[in-house]
Amino acid sequence: RAAASQIFQWGIEENNFQYLNSRDLSQLLIRGAIRDTDRIYPNTSYGYGRLDVYRALDTLRRGI
Repeated sequence: RAAASQIFQWGIEENNFQYLNSRDLSQLLIRGAIRDTDRIYPNTSYGYGRLDVYRALDTLRRGI
């Protein structure tokens, strides 16, 4: 929850991504997830990978 609220604050409150919604947030976190090369994702145990908020925001900045 803390990561989601921080991203919403960064996006909406600080006017970096004013129309950020829950679907955008989900996709952003999935794109920024750290994945091990020896697993297939999405994984039943690991989901889409390990959370990396900095990497998620960096993908948004770079437009990936």
